[in-house]
Amino acid sequence: MKIILSKKGFDSSDGGVASPILPDGTLLSLPILLSSPISYGELHINGHLPGRIAEDLTHGRITRRHGTHLDPDLTAGAYPRLPGWRPLFGQVGAAQSHLAHSGIAVGDLLLFFGWFRQTKMVGGRYRFVSQSPDLHVIFGWLQIGEIISVRRGGAPEWAMYHPHFHGEYAYNNTVYISRRNLQMDRVHPVAGAGAFSHYHDDLRLTMPGCPRTTWQLPRWFYPVAGKSPLRYHSNMQCWSLTDGHAILHSVARGQEFVLDADQYPEAIAWACNLILRRCQPSGWGVQHDEMNRQRRSSSDMTTMGRRGPTSEARFPSRVSRPRVILGGSWCALRRPRESGLVKSSLFCTACLNHLRCTSTGRQVCHGLARLWKAVRLLP
Repeated sequence: MKIILSKKGFDSSDGGVASPILPDGTLLSLPILLSSPISYGELHINGHLPGRIAEDLTHGRITRRHGTHLDPDLTAGAYPRLPGWRPLFGQVGAAQSHLAHSGIAVGDLLLFFGWFRQTKMVGGRYRFVSQSPDLHVIFGWLQIGEIISVRRGGAPEWAMYHPHFHGEYAYNNTVYISRRNLQMDRVHPVAGAGAFSHYHDDLRLTMPGCPRTTWQLPRWFYPVAGKSPLRYHSNMQCWSLTDGHAILHSVARGQEFVLDADQYPEAIAWACNLILRRCQPSGWGVQHDEMNRQRRSSSDMTTMGRRGPTSEARFPSRVSRPRVILGGSWCALRRPRESGLVKSSLFCTACLNHLRCTSTGRQVCHGLARLWKAVRLLP
């Protein structure tokens, strides 16, 4: 088994600022800015609006209207999705080649970390706390349950919203889908992927009082003869031992740092205990459905005007029973046109969900309380 420390979210080159530790301790990894059918304003994560927060922390340089690369996508209810959704993560180019050459396979575990700083509210806006430390913090995990080569096809329909299925990518564009439940030494009663809700020192990689790239790790991380070190850190000058910890001056560049748990068996218990201590026991089906019910009852639905929803509205996902038969005129909408699900299809502008034809040819919208226009994409 292999454990991968995977760097994701805002950094000095993508976003230019840290992701926030919110005043209530919430860890909120901000996905990077990229041309995408998904905008920051469409995201809603654990009661917070990443679009607004990114706008505040970048002083308007990044707005809620900008497209975002929602990857990894770990949080149920963060975005409207089709039934059957599971967390997923995409990789491409040199980083994916590194994963392939490292023999990453089903059952291996990704631990996602990023750059974080403490924030506070100032005049109704989010601002970084002055002199707060820059930290590398683990914010989520994903145990691989399925590996899909985008070029070869075969991805499930519910995954087609993901950014790695849109745009031009290198030939090795790959998507990793999570297991339903964590399976390490045994099957555990927690999801196979997810995001940690709040900051805790257990999740911090950075050594207190040091630059964020100086990590304080368990002592067994220290490479000894006959063991391969954490990938990209074979230079022993990067390592030292202090007060029972392994100190690592991690490389500034690079995304995927692979550790062979067969050589470091302590890694399995360390990662497993980290996840079990800091996450909520849950199954994805139940959690995803519950988040969708919260979306439908959200007061943000009142922000939708007569012409349809604003980018800040929290849209419901499809549910099993139709409530409203669509009527009205046809119009064009940017996001479904770029989504590339199918060439001839209908979308509802209220929930932005892909609609399927009934046997009569009429279109059904699920979960709405009033009529809205729909979008027709011609072949």
